[in-house]
Amino acid sequence: MSHLAIARKWRPQVFEDIVGQRHVTRTLQNAIRLGRVHHAFLFTGARGVGKTSAARVLARALNCEQGPGPNPCNECSSCKEMLSGSYPDVVEIDAASHNSVDDIRDLVDKSRYTPQRGRFKVYIIDEVHMVTKQGFNALLKTLEEPPPHVRFILATTDPQKLLDTVISRCQRFDFKMIPVRTIYEHIKHVADTEGVGIPEGALMTIAREGGGSMRDAQSLLDQVLSFTEGSVTDEEVAEILGFIDRSILYEALEGAIEGDPGKALEVLGRVRLYGYDTRAFSGQLLEAVRNVLVVRLVEDAAKLMDLPDQEISRLRALAKGRDPSLLRQQFDVLAETVDAITRSEQPMLLLETALVKMASIRPFVPIEQLLSRLESLEQRLARAGVRPGGGGGAGGGGRASGGALRRETPSRPEPSFRASRPEPVPKTEFKPQPARQPAPPKPQPKPQPKPDFKQKATARPAPGGSMVSSILGYQRADMPRPSAPSPKPETKETKAEPPQARSKPTPHPEPAPAPQRAEPPPRGPTPSRPVPTPRAPAVRAPMDRPAHQRSRLLSDLSNNNDEGTAQIVVVPDRPDPSGGEVCDAQKWRRFVHSLSSDETMSVVRGMLARSGYMSETGNTVTIGFYSAVTLRNAVTEMTDDVLGGALKDYFGAAVAIEPVLDTGGVSGRSLAEELDRLRAIKRDELRRDALAHPAITAAQELFPGASIIGEPRIPKIEEIHDVQ
Repeated sequence: MSHLAIARKWRPQVFEDIVGQRHVTRTLQNAIRLGRVHHAFLFTGARGVGKTSAARVLARALNCEQGPGPNPCNECSSCKEMLSGSYPDVVEIDAASHNSVDDIRDLVDKSRYTPQRGRFKVYIIDEVHMVTKQGFNALLKTLEEPPPHVRFILATTDPQKLLDTVISRCQRFDFKMIPVRTIYEHIKHVADTEGVGIPEGALMTIAREGGGSMRDAQSLLDQVLSFTEGSVTDEEVAEILGFIDRSILYEALEGAIEGDPGKALEVLGRVRLYGYDTRAFSGQLLEAVRNVLVVRLVEDAAKLMDLPDQEISRLRALAKGRDPSLLRQQFDVLAETVDAITRSEQPMLLLETALVKMASIRPFVPIEQLLSRLESLEQRLARAGVRPGGGGGAGGGGRASGGALRRETPSRPEPSFRASRPEPVPKTEFKPQPARQPAPPKPQPKPQPKPDFKQKATARPAPGGSMVSSILGYQRADMPRPSAPSPKPETKETKAEPPQARSKPTPHPEPAPAPQRAEPPPRGPTPSRPVPTPRAPAVRAPMDRPAHQRSRLLSDLSNNNDEGTAQIVVVPDRPDPSGGEVCDAQKWRRFVHSLSSDETMSVVRGMLARSGYMSETGNTVTIGFYSAVTLRNAVTEMTDDVLGGALKDYFGAAVAIEPVLDTGGVSGRSLAEELDRLRAIKRDELRRDALAHPAITAAQELFPGASIIGEPRIPKIEEIHDVQ
């Protein structure tokens, strides 16, 4: 007794039996019903999706004795002859073996004759892409204008190999791959009809291995039915067909996802022992990782996957509580390995390494979380009075008892707060002093009283001096010293020259030569000093702190150490003080910024850029510095002929500036601080523009849920013209 394969036994007899191609069958039925049947059809699609079956049903429907109708009756003599393949007016040609130009010419010659019994003479040419170019050219004219009784049905799996002139003469129907769930339902019906009990998981495996082809799935089912007599288990199906056991697959997946590389490697050992194909196993493992990610992200993921309920439950257990970003990283690692396995001679080694990597992956910290942490840290530091760049905090400035600001840092001065450029080397002249001799001790010169640095000059300066006293309210070191200290409070720290270092005034007013920088005097051995203890965060002094107290702080600092640096800690976001008629904080910053156009003022501008507006009295503007070193260097660099002209040109009147050490931190923002603030704002704008670029938007649309790792490269912002 001959056996009839399931693929032939269950071949569709009517259009409704063609599974998964409703868009094709409905169009053909309506064409027959309305009498709009085209003279040439082109059926394209993968193997086993129903192309030839649809062509045969169409031929029977056109020549049925009860028709033509939407379906053949399959009961009349014509339908039975067509089912057996003996009907003379339905000619089925295999183009793989009849593809020459002579075969096509013979077909064209025979098509001129009228049908013997039916209404139409139907030519079904299977695998039509195998016809030669000369054969197609011989068929073109007949295919375009065939006799009225002829219908051509061309079927192919490679439509791209056909000539465009052939495709344009046909009505094309594209047969789709059949969904796994549809194949599963069909072969389950076949198995039940055949009286064989097959588990749901085994049927789903057969449907999935069919790859969208109904004929392939039916062939696998036929193989299983030949093995059993009544029932079969999942393990037996996997053994019969050589499929990978799904339990082994999920065990390897659990080891990789749950961070257990030992378990994953042990499962791969069984894969090697059972002789499974490593490439096939890696591909199925990649699909399993994808399924876990889908289950984690989608509420009703079962509709998106053709899997049995037990596998869906196992996937949900694996996806529960997993970080989607971690699953995406593991998928990327495995996908890269699967691609490399196809070209490797040692695929198992690559797969083992990939599973170890997957087990050791840890999730990235989102950039938003890092930025939030940094902002929170900056806010806490600002509330504590700690300034960026090494000042403040436990090692910042502090106040000693009695209001005196003590120096506890090493000899090197600290930079001023948020300076826009490195502080230039001060040009302070060093006066030679007598070196210390161990024995005998030389008599020390009588200390001179400290001059009043705030006293305004009322007479013509001595030759070689300058008018800084009239502009700045300070007296330079090379000017004659007063005989007694002024009763006014001091506001600046200066060293008194020894008597022997004073220069005599020249008898005639000649321009003084540029001061030459002298080498600092050699120092003798200094006694050991105790290690400074950490200082408490600086506290802002009240705005009404007396000026003589601030001057005394600076004076004490100078007396304690001639290299002392008083560094005042200020709050970056402090408000600007109220201004007067002549100047305010904003106008002062703009004036300092305007000095950048004059190259000769670059050094002076660098000093003034660290000063902020404090107050004004008449035409005298008081500016505050946060560093005694910067204050001292600024006074040294300022000259009346350059700065005085710039002040008059900008403010429109003779304006004098009075620099002081702002121990209370009440002055307005300096130009350096303002430029840093504007650069930060500009960097934020550039960052937002970079993250809103169409390329990033398109990438996020292409990969939903993906996050940007890392920061965009922002160009360095040099020039800022609009200063507030």
